[in-house]
Amino acid sequence: MSCCEVEKKELAALKARMWVAIILSVPLIVNMGIPEFYLPGWIQLILALIVQVYGGTPFYIGSYQSLRHFRAYMDVLVALGTTVAFLYSVFNLFWGNADHLYFETSAVLIAFILIGRLLEQWSKQNAKKGMSALLNMQSRNAVVVRDGESLYVKVEDVVVGDRVVIAPFQRVPVDGKIVKGSTSIDESMLTGESIPVYKDEGANVFSGTVNGAGRIEVDVSAEHGSTFLNHIVDLVTKAQNTKPPIQRQVDLVASWFVPSVLIIALLTFLIWYFVFGSLVDGVINAVSVLVIACPCALGLATPMVIMVATSRAAREGILIKDAVVFEQMHKMNKLVLDKTGTVTLGRLTLIDVQSRPDIKKEFLLEISATMCKDSDHPAAAAIFEHSKGREKLASEYKVVPGKGVEATIDGVIYRMGSSAFIEEMGLQVSDLVKQDFHTVVVVSDKKRVLGSFSLRDSIKDCAFPFIKNIRQAGIEPILLSGDRRSVVKQVAGELGILDYYAEVSPENKAEMVLSIKEGGAVIGMVGDGVNDAVAIAKSDVGFALGSGTDVAMESASVGIMRRDLENVYRAIAIGTLTHRKMWQNLGFAFIYNIFGIFLAAFGCLNPMVAGAAMALSSISVVINAILLRYSKIA
Repeated sequence: MSCCEVEKKELAALKARMWVAIILSVPLIVNMGIPEFYLPGWIQLILALIVQVYGGTPFYIGSYQSLRHFRAYMDVLVALGTTVAFLYSVFNLFWGNADHLYFETSAVLIAFILIGRLLEQWSKQNAKKGMSALLNMQSRNAVVVRDGESLYVKVEDVVVGDRVVIAPFQRVPVDGKIVKGSTSIDESMLTGESIPVYKDEGANVFSGTVNGAGRIEVDVSAEHGSTFLNHIVDLVTKAQNTKPPIQRQVDLVASWFVPSVLIIALLTFLIWYFVFGSLVDGVINAVSVLVIACPCALGLATPMVIMVATSRAAREGILIKDAVVFEQMHKMNKLVLDKTGTVTLGRLTLIDVQSRPDIKKEFLLEISATMCKDSDHPAAAAIFEHSKGREKLASEYKVVPGKGVEATIDGVIYRMGSSAFIEEMGLQVSDLVKQDFHTVVVVSDKKRVLGSFSLRDSIKDCAFPFIKNIRQAGIEPILLSGDRRSVVKQVAGELGILDYYAEVSPENKAEMVLSIKEGGAVIGMVGDGVNDAVAIAKSDVGFALGSGTDVAMESASVGIMRRDLENVYRAIAIGTLTHRKMWQNLGFAFIYNIFGIFLAAFGCLNPMVAGAAMALSSISVVINAILLRYSKIA
């Protein structure tokens, strides 16, 4: 039986107990409120006994389990309070004053508490419903090509290496790579991004997303149950089941709270009995203390908020991997930003072409197109995009790692690469070529510099409002990059970032993050690549921008499914709001319990009112948590 089926079965059983308790409590309430409607004591006993045994079973089981481990939780208070009221009524019925029966007290208390508990369980399931809905988006069937024949099979029977055909406007049934065709894919259910993403051959597609107008063929890379969508749901479920530090402190307080309440209830009884001489008031007020003090709201205060927050974040393409992150994001006061691919687009754009006065620009483009055609360097890709179609045939071609390329074209040896690479030949690179704020690629033959290309990695549009927003949130941005100091300084200046570090090697990024932390700062780190993974892991809160399949994503505590800084800010905002909601709920629960115990001990609350108030306190905590789902985040 699956976890979901077990939860449904438990919810159905709880609902049955609640309705039995409500139905059998009604005659007891009417008997108490309307003198003309009289129920004999033995009928009241039977009705209350059924409620006590059937409706109260979960509380007795919970009490046994907690006491067996030498702990006392809320079930102990409920079981003890209702049992005292019930047994006191049984005593009066057979051996005492039969006019003082309180069967309605024990029955109504159980009914109220079951109502509250049912609402709690329903709220928890509703908070998790978003994750279940994601899994339900997976296709049940797929069209697989085997031995040249198309077969319609269940998605569970698809294996890694199969080729799946996905027709236009169908849901993608598997994780895999496009090997034929192109299309646009709606990935909003994974990333929160409403605009479809164009996918060509070689691009990855994910189960549950929706194909556009193109017909594609996909080679399967993950079996059913091991897809990226399953990975997301597992991560969110794990986060929902973790406890933040604040909850551990609450558990510690609760372990002392229940024994303290038992002592207060006993003192209440003794004072009312021996000081005021009233056994009835002593029992009733002691029961009221036990019931009103039941820390149900305290137990719900943080778990409900965590479940709602992680579910909401996941729907927006933000994966929270550990509940501890919510408190860390609230404390965070510095945020380290990797430059390339994080605050910049991560792809170079050609902004200027310079050639010697005696060299035609067309000739320079021909040479450049030939040398860039087979290079996978970002600069070469940008130059080739500008000059493609002009390629010549190179008789020799050699890549010099980290420097550039060398090729023989029409019998002449040409070089293309960094200024240092060209200067190795004894050539003087002009001042025009040495532009500080651009990436410069120089072209030369063995005798002279022929020209240069100036390229730039543009800043993302979302970076400017992002820096403004985090500053307003009290977080200081820090720019970190392995790029030249002049380039990093320029980018930092445009963004208004005062603190920046340049020419930092990938292996030194983590050391830099640790050195920033030494001053007592709580550090966040935003990156998008393998070279950021260690630094992300060393930070207090690691944010990874990517597809979720990157190494950086695995080492981060917060995964951002879009390469968009706006969602980093949204993650921080959700974290801060979640932390605030947890404290609101805890504050309300503690104040309610303390104030309620005071009123009950002085006889200002009867047990039924205390039970109703206790149920309402739990409901209010749940509602406050659910409001997080609809709270506006800038």
